[in-house]
Amino acid sequence: MMPMAATVPFGDSLLLLIAFLTLASISVFAFVDVVRRRDLSRSWKGLWIVVVFVPPFLGTLVYLLFRPAGATRAEREAMEKADPDSPR
Repeated sequence: MMPMAATVPFGDSLLLLIAFLTLASISVFAFVDVVRRRDLSRSWKGLWIVVVFVPPFLGTLVYLLFRPAGATRAEREAMEKADPDSPR
């Protein structure tokens, strides 16, 4: 009996690894973004974390699509630089 690794071509394995690492990185980004947001209560953060990780790709996509602009500190600083008269 041949081992499973011997039946899958190297290029296919590499492509699968790159796709997995990309999706995992985006999911980790979404998780960190949820945890660092100050405009969400703990219950909303918990709900978003479940949404991000239960259906991994779909949940992350939903979070990134519905995430408000200016949710991260860098985005807020960039918006304040562009319009210094805006309220904080």
